[in-house]
Amino acid sequence: DGPPDTFEVGASAPPRGTETVLLVEDERVVRETAARLLERHGYRVIATRHGGDALLAWREHAAEIDVLLTDLRMPEVGGESLVARLRAERPTLPVVVMSGYADGQDSQEKALLAGELFLEKPFTTEALLVQLRAALARGGARPGGARPGGAAR
Repeated sequence: DGPPDTFEVGASAPPRGTETVLLVEDERVVRETAARLLERHGYRVIATRHGGDALLAWREHAAEIDVLLTDLRMPEVGGESLVARLRAERPTLPVVVMSGYADGQDSQEKALLAGELFLEKPFTTEALLVQLRAALARGGARPGGARPGGAAR
């Protein structure tokens, strides 16, 4: 375990949540750290190793998932393909894309990043939480009338 989260004295507390996050990250340390940070701040996390595992988790838990937090470059099913597949089923799914390749070198990657909230790795706890809240705020209505805020299900 690393040091506890720290924030400047007088700074506002980082945003908390109660939503369920589908976390998709192929690097074990990043996945476990992000999951732990999110859980400490009130989120429920379904953590998967890559897009293939995420699709399986989606089949099982789609009705519970409020937001997708995914790495862009992964084995099997990458972030771009994963976002496209899940958005085909739920067009309003809030998404945050993570990558250590912030320059978005290839044109497909640039196109994906243009429409999604982006979190550059390595990231701070505050950056992670702020981007997640921003994605949820712009996510729209959930199927069945539920809102991304997690109120109705």
